[in-house]
Amino acid sequence: MTFLAPDWRPRRSTLFMPASNARALDKARTLPADALIFDLEDSVGPDERSQAHANLRDLVKDTDFGHRERIVRTSAFGSATFAEDLKIALECSPDAILLPKIEDADVVGDVAGMLVDVGTSARLWAMIESPKALVAIAGIADATPRLECLVLGPNDLAKST
Repeated sequence: MTFLAPDWRPRRSTLFMPASNARALDKARTLPADALIFDLEDSVGPDERSQAHANLRDLVKDTDFGHRERIVRTSAFGSATFAEDLKIALECSPDAILLPKIEDADVVGDVAGMLVDVGTSARLWAMIESPKALVAIAGIADATPRLECLVLGPNDLAKST
């Protein structure tokens, strides 16, 4: 069974922006996108991570983005930076957490459990970026009712195919 969120809606425009770029985060309040993805993964270099975390705390937490959904893309589950990224992301009370490089349903279920444990209502989005993810997509989609959106990562998919 595939779950659909009761408040499902199409997203005409979703804007990714590096969390390390303070100017972009500040400007995000004025952009006409349906959703804003504050990226802590591919667009943030190792030497920029602490600045990206500080920017999320300073420019996203407690900031009114109007009708725009606020999503934070963390580093990959199991990576050395995932736990800290998730902690910082949840401090910002996002609408959703975007999980990159998802290849099986277990990871989505594990993170959903973590969200329940900390008492957040944040939803999950999952990035489909590899052939393995495409083969497992039905299980990923059915992993949890908290999963609201599948996002195709065409660059990583093309590289890995």
